[in-house]
Amino acid sequence: MRRSPVLALVLGLGLLIGTASSVAAKGGIIARLDVPLPRYAQPGTVVTIGWTLIVPGSSGLIGTGTILRVYPSNGGATVDVPANEDRTGHYVATVTVPAGGIATIGIGIPGESCYAGGGCVPAVGFFTVTDPAGVPIASPPGELPSTATSGAPTKTTDDPSLVGLLVLVGSILLAQVIRSRRLA
Repeated sequence: MRRSPVLALVLGLGLLIGTASSVAAKGGIIARLDVPLPRYAQPGTVVTIGWTLIVPGSSGLIGTGTILRVYPSNGGATVDVPANEDRTGHYVATVTVPAGGIATIGIGIPGESCYAGGGCVPAVGFFTVTDPAGVPIASPPGELPSTATSGAPTKTTDDPSLVGLLVLVGSILLAQVIRSRRLA
């Protein structure tokens, strides 16, 4: 019975590391559209946009909340619409085409960006969006997807330093268990 706490700690540490690595591995995600973007849909028309998330080296982001952000052609205010996962790895969002039509879209995970001494603000970790053939669609002006391989890095709560912190805490806990077993 003495092994139960050690086994629980080892399993918990494995879960902790697995979770941390999945959070840090968001980079490289692609949202591939089911059909070409309806850029010529008339304002006021209701359209449904579907996509599949492709996560290299992973089974996907099952159950992760995602949004569709529509950028109007006339430069007006963006429209965010929550997406529904209708089957594993596939999402759909229904949106009313804004005045001016659709210039482009962004797809990502809503969250927040936090700055030292400045608090936190809502933010979206955008994916690279491609057409059905896999060709990337135009990114909104001044806004690169957070999974793009170039461009300025962004600070989000999915910071890779989280992985290091979780591994450090897990290592300390494991060392304490080993030490207490040696003393017993």
